[in-house]
Parts: sequence; C-alpha cells; structure tokens
Amino acid sequence: MTRFVKAVAAMGVAASVLWSSGAMAQLAPGPDASKQVHGRVVAIEQTRNMVTMLKLDNGVTLVLPGSSETAGMPVKAGDEVVANYVDNGGENLVTFLRVLEVPAP
Repeated sequence: MTRFVKAVAAMGVAASVLWSSGAMAQLAPGPDASKQVHGRVVAIEQTRNMVTMLKLDNGVTLVLPGSSETAGMPVKAGDEVVANYVDNGGENLVTFLRVLEVPAP
C-alpha cells in the first residue's frame, strides 16, 4: 500500500510540473506578439483596395487594411499616434491605433 501511495504522489508531482511548464510556455511572447510604436505621421499612402499605409517619423511603416475598424479614422500627416501592430510577413499590420490629442496652447 505504501508503494502505491508513493507512486500516485510521484505521478501527481510529475503531472503538476508538466502542466505548469506548459502553462508558462503559453505566457511567453511568441513571434506573433503585438508590439507598440509611438510616432508622428509623416506620410499617408492609400491603395485601391482601401489599404492605408502610415509612415512615421521613426522609420516605421504601418499597414491598416480597409476591413479594420481603424481604417476610417481621420489620420493626417503631422498627427502623433500610438499603435499596436503585429508582424505579418514583413508588414506591420495595425491591431490598434490612437491619434493623440494635442493640448490647446
């Protein structure tokens, strides 16, 4: 009986170690993790299929597909923005975009 209890306890410990390491692996950021960028829009380019490309003053180019919720936002050159994006095959695909308000002087 004692041998059985020790075997069950050992299996429980092994299972909890395996489970916790698997759970921790899911929390680690992967290659598709979202990144954030802050910058000023220096150029805007729209294509026929309603894709908007924003070029920022820090050299980052962001892509807003026409189907995204942010595609209709009134963004113009000179606006300061904060954006979350994911790398989608070499394109920085926007997942969130916010135009920062400039306080009135």
